[in-house]
Amino acid sequence: MIRRMATLGPALCIALAFSLAGFAGEGVPQLLNYQGKLADSAGRPVDAPRYITFEFYDAPFGGNLLAGFSETQQVVVTKGIFNVLIGSATEGGVPASVFDGAEVYLCVKVQGDELSPRQRIASVAYAIRSVQADSSLRAAEADHATAADTAVDANSLQGHAASEFALKGDCPDITIIQAALADVQARLSAIEAAGFWTLIVEPPQGTGSTIPGTGSHPYLIAQSGGPITAIPDSGWVFDHWEGTAVSDHPNTNPIEISFGTIGVTKTLRAVFALAPMCLVPAGTFRTSTGVDVYLGAYFIDTYEVTNELYCQFLNAGGNDDHWRSESSIPPYEQQIIKHGPGSYSVATGMAQRPVRHVSWHDAVAFCDWRSAAEGLPAGTYRLPTEAQWEKAAGWDPVAGKLWTYAIQSDTISCGTVNYDLCVGRTTDVGSYPHTSFYGCYDMSGNLWEWCADWWQSSYPSGSSDPTGPESGSSRVLRGGGWDYGGADCRVSIRGSSDPASWRYGLGFRCARTSE
Repeated sequence: MIRRMATLGPALCIALAFSLAGFAGEGVPQLLNYQGKLADSAGRPVDAPRYITFEFYDAPFGGNLLAGFSETQQVVVTKGIFNVLIGSATEGGVPASVFDGAEVYLCVKVQGDELSPRQRIASVAYAIRSVQADSSLRAAEADHATAADTAVDANSLQGHAASEFALKGDCPDITIIQAALADVQARLSAIEAAGFWTLIVEPPQGTGSTIPGTGSHPYLIAQSGGPITAIPDSGWVFDHWEGTAVSDHPNTNPIEISFGTIGVTKTLRAVFALAPMCLVPAGTFRTSTGVDVYLGAYFIDTYEVTNELYCQFLNAGGNDDHWRSESSIPPYEQQIIKHGPGSYSVATGMAQRPVRHVSWHDAVAFCDWRSAAEGLPAGTYRLPTEAQWEKAAGWDPVAGKLWTYAIQSDTISCGTVNYDLCVGRTTDVGSYPHTSFYGCYDMSGNLWEWCADWWQSSYPSGSSDPTGPESGSSRVLRGGGWDYGGADCRVSIRGSSDPASWRYGLGFRCARTSE
């Protein structure tokens, strides 16, 4: 249950925002600015998006829903604070008829739970309602009177001047009322003259979304446009913001957008990048041989290492072994091209293909280089153990089972896995939408992947973080490949090869501890 710790004074915000949004110009929606603060049951500020519903009733409890208006928005809440324009998710905004009754109460529901108490809308909003009605009168009489004669402001009563009404009883001096109403009208006029600025949220680069979403978002000049939140899709991570709305912190998410000036349009676009690694939490899983094994938490590459990344390793002086001779790899299989000592490039269209023709020794050398290139201790990046590979590929802790294939499925097809010559070649990493439970792509099909372990007939070799035997003649391979049948692409299938072998169907991905 979420409860409201405090709500910032809504009467003034609602009155001013509604007046400006409703009457500043044709086509501008009727919006009410609302701010608040949310905390959980322990009093801690909420710091995540929430679905908030706004409704208007004619009573503080129960009562009737006014004008049939009910609007739910996904609202960004940062350190408990949120700011929203009520009506921005409804065509035409908040109906003016909401304010026809004698009493109007704003009802706020967070994730379906109504906050208490409801907030009564103050009288300033009714003054604005009068201005709206009188605007039609001004238009109708425009041809028959001067502007001075027909101007009807917030101190008029159905077209009659306040001076036409006599005081009765203990009513205050009418001049006091007139002065107060004139002050309100002056404030409304000042805000109306100030106008709007606009934030245009552009479609993101990469795969993901933003809150608020893509489109044009008008704000009062006294209102900031932030915070804006970027939400990457599975397999992607937020990278940075672009656009004229970005100032000194393009890598901050959510990002706070500052105030704009009248008529200014700011742009903002989220840029998403492929997620580099998947987190596999610590815990026990049941292997394909039916043994329960505990593994500490670790990261594993979301994708097989690509030609683009491996080319950086070669050009940085990494182990090029068999890559030294162009004749080592047949021309029709060359995806990384050698131009001279320490000079390699990726063939056109091959940057995101998984690197192949990689020996086990090549893969280990790459992991060592990656640790050094990122300024991390030696051994931070390494090949996954066989048990780590299998858990990341097939284990589903929710279902409590190991899937047959690394796509959370017991069946495969040419639309879900690159296998059995469906394509006839490797495909770009992440080309297929299905992943393992932990978000890893292509762990069934595409390329066989090297593991750290020496091969042994029995698997696993221990019940806690097993690493295989200390010596042997071949290293473990897992996952099948683009030219292997479905039976070889099962999570449970084990293969092996001489660690010096660098056949065209061999690739790899890195792992590292979670610290």
